[in-house]
Amino acid sequence: MNKRVVTVVKAAVGISIIAFLVYKIGAQDVFNIVRSTSPLAFLIIAIGYLLNALLNSASFYLILSSIKVSARYSGIFFSFIKSWGIGSVLPGKVGDLSVVYFLKKEGINAKDSSAMYVIDKMVVLLFFLIIAMITAKLFLPLNAFYLLACFLLFAVVGFLLFLKFGKSLIRKVFGRYANYIEAFHDNIQIVIKKPLLLLILFIISCLRWAVLSFSMWILLSMANEHVSFAYVFLFSVTANILALLPVTVSGIGLKEAAFVYLYALVGATTSIVLAVSIVYSFVTIVLALIAVLFVWEEVISARHKKQASV
Repeated sequence: MNKRVVTVVKAAVGISIIAFLVYKIGAQDVFNIVRSTSPLAFLIIAIGYLLNALLNSASFYLILSSIKVSARYSGIFFSFIKSWGIGSVLPGKVGDLSVVYFLKKEGINAKDSSAMYVIDKMVVLLFFLIIAMITAKLFLPLNAFYLLACFLLFAVVGFLLFLKFGKSLIRKVFGRYANYIEAFHDNIQIVIKKPLLLLILFIISCLRWAVLSFSMWILLSMANEHVSFAYVFLFSVTANILALLPVTVSGIGLKEAAFVYLYALVGATTSIVLAVSIVYSFVTIVLALIAVLFVWEEVISARHKKQASV
């Protein structure tokens, strides 16, 4: 099936989920809350994403420095912003991988930037699973906790096996291209042998999501829904795990459904939670599209320069 058609279908699925939630909870209540949202919400969410980008870029910088790759923090930051924009409007966050392409323009080769990307995602995945397990233990059926624990165990064992037997497997699978993949494997091993760095990366992941959760907490408070920040933090991380599933565009619809379900468990008003979640998702898409427009402008400018030089 054509990729554009798939994207349209996934967008339609996400919008349909939101429409169903709005209908079930009460369209009038949700629309009234959305309409009364202060314009400050845009600024609050934008600041949250800016701080998140600064922290994520710091993670990238530390990983690259640990494998002896010289990089400008500003170059990493703007590369992250561009890839975040693309990743936020494509299904399953696959656009995040574009950071490898943008960092190549900063003089960082793919074997180093791809290792950086994988290590960062592994740390984030570990953080996600731990938070999801805490949420499951506190609020969900015990089976959900055991399922997440098994998945975490499977992921850790799989990663350890990759570190132990990865090189021999790479040589068998990739043949003459093995040298390139082995360099990627070596970079990962270098970072894994630095526990203090891994701890710092984990703490940065916590801070990144604390910042985004704080934005959500402020918006809920502005709508007169006073929920413990600890709950907002747990629910924000757990709900955003669904954004990794390539079912809708950037998990839109899935996140809103998860938010409504989770916040209802602590007695929050579902109409307020849904309205705030919709506003948050809308502002996220607007910010992402702004970043994509900058990328598009760079592409057009590069084409013009190429044509002028011919």
